[in-house]
Amino acid sequence: MIKRGEISETGQYQELMEAKKAFYQLIEDYSIKGSKSTEEDAKDNEKEHSDSNDHGNSSSQNTLKDQQTVPKPEDPMDENGELIEEETMMVGSIQWHVYHIYAKAASYKYALLVLALFCIIQGCHIGTNTWLQSWVKVANHSSHGIGYFMGIYAVLIVIYMLLTVWSSYMTMVSAGVRASRRLHNTLLANVLRLPMSFFDTTPVGRIINRFSSDCFAIDEQIPWAFHDMFFCGAAVAGSLIVIAVTTPIFLVTLPPLAIVYYFVQTYYITSSRAFRRIESVTKSPMYQHFSETLSGVSTIRAMRLGERFTAESAKRSDQTSNAHFVWAVGNRWLNAWLEALGSLIVLAASLFAVLGRNKLSSSMVGMSLSYALNITQDITWFVRCYCELQNELVCVERVKEYSEKNQEAPNFTD
Repeated sequence: MIKRGEISETGQYQELMEAKKAFYQLIEDYSIKGSKSTEEDAKDNEKEHSDSNDHGNSSSQNTLKDQQTVPKPEDPMDENGELIEEETMMVGSIQWHVYHIYAKAASYKYALLVLALFCIIQGCHIGTNTWLQSWVKVANHSSHGIGYFMGIYAVLIVIYMLLTVWSSYMTMVSAGVRASRRLHNTLLANVLRLPMSFFDTTPVGRIINRFSSDCFAIDEQIPWAFHDMFFCGAAVAGSLIVIAVTTPIFLVTLPPLAIVYYFVQTYYITSSRAFRRIESVTKSPMYQHFSETLSGVSTIRAMRLGERFTAESAKRSDQTSNAHFVWAVGNRWLNAWLEALGSLIVLAASLFAVLGRNKLSSSMVGMSLSYALNITQDITWFVRCYCELQNELVCVERVKEYSEKNQEAPNFTD
C-alpha cells in the first residue's frame, strides 16, 4: 500500500487485514459506505415501485383496453426436441377449393370464355365434316359449282384455325400467365413475412422446391393440361354427338363404356397422384443437399469427402427418379387400357353401321366411322390430360400451403 508517495505496508491480503493498520481501515471505510448506499438505493426502489403500483392500479383498466395482445410465439420444437419436422404431404383427391384457387387467380371470366371458345371450335370442326358429307351427297346433281363448296369449306377452316389460335392464347397467356403471376406473388409476399422460427425449422430445399419446380408446373404444365383437357373434352362430346346422330343405336353402349372409363381413370389417378406427391416431396432433400454442398465445397475438398457427398447426392436423386419412374409406368398402363376401350368403341360403331346399311347413306357411314376412329385418341388424351391435371394441381396445393402460413406481427400497428 502506498501512502503519500511512500510504501507504507506490504504483504498478502490476509496479512494486511490481520495487522489492522491503514489498509484495514481503508477497506472498512469503503465497506460501510457501500452497504449504506445499497440500503438507500433499495429503499428508493421500493418507494418508486409502490408509487408506480398505486398509479398503475388507478389507470390499468383504461390502459389495458388500448393495448394490443401480442400472441406468444409457438415453440418450434416438437415433443422429441427436434426442430425440423418431416415435410407435409397431402393424401387423397385434390380438393375443390384448389381448383377454386387456380380459377380465381386466372379469373373466372377467362375460364368461361375459354370453355365457350372450345365449344365453338368443335362446332366448326363438325361443321366442316358435315359440309364435306353434304358435298359428297349432292355433288352429282347440284346446281352449284365446285367453287361454291370449296369457298364455304375454306371459310369454316379459317374460322376453325383462328379460334384455335385465340383459344391457345387465352389459355396460355391471358389466363395462364395471370394465374402463375398471382400465385407466385402471393407465395413470395407471405414467405417474406413469415417469422424467423419458420426459417430456423424449415430446410432451404423445401422453400427452393416451391419457387422452382412447383412454380414451373404452374407456369407451363398446368395451363397446357387445362388447354388439352378442354380441347379433348369438346372433341369427345362432339364425336359422341355425331356418332349418336348417324347411328342412334350406338347410345346403348355409352353407359357401360362410361362406367368402365370411370373406374379405369379412378384406379389410375389414386396411385398416380400419390406418386406425384412423393416425387415433389423427395425433391426438397435433393435441393437441400445440393445447396449445402455448394456452400461448403471448399471444406468438402479440404476434408477429401467428395466421394461421400457425390454418393449422397446420387442417392437422393435416385429417390426422386424412382417415384417418377413408377408414375411413368402407371401412365403406360393407363394408355394400354384406354387404347383397348377405344377399340371397343370403333368395333361397336362399325357393327352398328353394318347392321343399318340399308338405312344409312355411304357418306353418313363414313362420317360415323371417321369420328369413331378419332374418338379413340380423343378419349385417351382426355383421360390422360385429366389425370395429368390432377397430378400438376398438387403443385398448387403445395404453394397454397406456404401462402397460408401465419405471418409475423405487422410492421406498423395502430
